[in-house]
Amino acid sequence: GMPTSVSYPYTIRDGSITPGQHASFLGKAHDPFFFENDPNDDAFTLPQLRLPSGLSASRLNRRRFIQQTIDKQTALLESSGAAQGFDLYYDRAIRMLTSDKVRSAFDLTQESESVRESYGRTTYGQSCLLSRRLIESGVKFVTVYFSNSIGGRSIEKGGWDTHGFDDTRMFEIIPKYHLPITEQTLPTLLEDLQQRGLYDDT
Repeated sequence: GMPTSVSYPYTIRDGSITPGQHASFLGKAHDPFFFENDPNDDAFTLPQLRLPSGLSASRLNRRRFIQQTIDKQTALLESSGAAQGFDLYYDRAIRMLTSDKVRSAFDLTQESESVRESYGRTTYGQSCLLSRRLIESGVKFVTVYFSNSIGGRSIEKGGWDTHGFDDTRMFEIIPKYHLPITEQTLPTLLEDLQQRGLYDDT
C-alpha cells in the first residue's frame, strides 16, 4: 500500500512547474505521490487518503473489479502502454486509499510533542519528521522541498538560490530564515535516523 516515492510540501514553480519533479516519459504510474498540504498545520490531513463519504473499501474494490473486467475486453488496453500505465496508477491509488498503514504513516499526531518540537515547528521541520515516518513505513524515496521556488526574494519563503540578489538582501535571507530552520531540523533528522537504525540505508 505504501507509495514508492513521495514529494511534498511544495511543487517547485518558476512561472510554470519546473521540469524534473515527475516521471515524465516513464508514465504517470511512476510519478511520486505529490501533496502540498502543510505538515505543520494543526489540522494537517490528506483528503487524498480518505474514502468519500458513503463509499466503503469493499465497495471501492468491487468497482475496481468491474472496471478491470471491462478493460480486459478492450483491445486498446492490450495495445496501449499509456492505458496499462493508468491501470497501474489506479491500482496504486486504491491500495493507498484502503491501507491503514498508509494513513498511520502520514499521521503526525502519533508523535510526541517533544519530538515535534525537536524537529522545529516549521513547515520544513514537520516535513522532515514526516519523511522519517515515511521511510520507517517503507517508502523508498522521499523528497522534501524547502520552498516553492529555487530562489525568491521573500525572507520567509525563499529558496536557497540567492546568487542573483544584492549582498544586503542575500545576507538578510540566509541568517534570518534559511539557517535557523536548517540548523534545528537537519541534525535532529540525522540523529533520529541513526537512533532508529535507518541512517545507513537512507
